[in-house]
Amino acid sequence: MQVQPLLPSRNIFIDPSAWAWTTVALAETDPGAAASALSIGSEGAAGALGIVVGAVVDGVPETIIFGISLARGAGVSLAFIAAVFVSNIPQAIAPSADLAASGWSRRRVALLWTWVLLACGVASVAGYGAGVLSGQVNGARMAGFACGGILAMLSNSLLPFAAERAPAAGFWTVLGFCASFAMS
Repeated sequence: MQVQPLLPSRNIFIDPSAWAWTTVALAETDPGAAASALSIGSEGAAGALGIVVGAVVDGVPETIIFGISLARGAGVSLAFIAAVFVSNIPQAIAPSADLAASGWSRRRVALLWTWVLLACGVASVAGYGAGVLSGQVNGARMAGFACGGILAMLSNSLLPFAAERAPAAGFWTVLGFCASFAMS
């Protein structure tokens, strides 16, 4: 079985609708992050919850694309699934530790991530259904939305969160980007 790429077949970097959805995601998530920081602060649980919101804003469109791809006959390799799983572990560990430090019980933190997991699972099923029902669905808009959401979450929550805890966070971010770019 030949494994096909999960991204839409059209180049999302030149698709005007993908750019529009990226802009929509930035407009919706960026002011929300700023407002939540003003109303409940950026320390402790509030900063950690910004990362959780980012995981949802990134994960839901991503899993919609997975569902669409599976409906269209694209295979998903075990290595890719493992890579997605492993890459999300650090994104969950750091905010979970801060939530626990701010008084959240382990059960409450686990329940929060269970809801994130369920939301992504439902989104994947919805993407699969859309892919089965329409041959025109390719995931470009969802990819654009996910890009905007992840950019807003990275700039407002994750990078400041990392920089507070590790002075070399910027260096490691750039090194990781260069390594992934070199492997692609």
